[in-house]
Amino acid sequence: MKFLNCPGLERVTELLSGLITGTGVVNGKVEAYSEKPIKSDRKLAKSLEHQYTQEITKGLITRQGSGSFGSLYEPNNRKTLIKLISTMNHSFPEYDFSSVREHHFNKENNLSKVQNAINITLNSCVDDYYPEKAEVIWSEIDDVISLEDCQVYSYIPGLSEEDPFSQLGVVWSMNYFFVNTKLKRVIYFTTQCISFNSEMINEQEFEEQNEWFQSENSWNKNEKWSNNSYSYNNNNNNNIEEEETMFDFQF
Repeated sequence: MKFLNCPGLERVTELLSGLITGTGVVNGKVEAYSEKPIKSDRKLAKSLEHQYTQEITKGLITRQGSGSFGSLYEPNNRKTLIKLISTMNHSFPEYDFSSVREHHFNKENNLSKVQNAINITLNSCVDDYYPEKAEVIWSEIDDVISLEDCQVYSYIPGLSEEDPFSQLGVVWSMNYFFVNTKLKRVIYFTTQCISFNSEMINEQEFEEQNEWFQSENSWNKNEKWSNNSYSYNNNNNNNIEEEETMFDFQF
């Protein structure tokens, strides 16, 4: 997976950074990746494919899967699972998601419901979210991934210490993957709220984030997001650049 440099998504990530809410600090990011594998992806795919094949041989994986993801007996499902795991490994290099299984994911069949769920969550965190900011966020994402052509998956945390979303102090989190097989791209939309009382947030970090949130440079007051200065660009795909060397992590 190669990280794609998308200025529009960087601005969306800026919106999701350091938000102070009634229950904690919200941080999120929206990242795009091409499906072109690098060394660590090939190594992971080879290892997991071998593991899944052995489980099929031993009868531990059958044709009849459970849940919305489907059975790993099907090669395409195994490929998709490995793709999602690889994306999370790149996004959170300090964690190893290789033990994540298909039951940790849901295949979402209704794009509108997914967008609505994300909008409801963000509306509780972001000042004046509707209508401008919501429209900007989904426009930026659509420019990169073409939402109507995507398969959407959500991630269900449950790996204890191996999972950043299951750490003590995490109030809530949401994780969605927008996969466009035609474009061979994945957008990973991840957000979590960390409790003020959590050891994951020290006093200095809280004060810095609170100052940022209240400052004149915050997303809510930054003129680059105003109606007068921001215009949609339907050709944003032309501005997407691949980062070739940043994410070649070893397992």
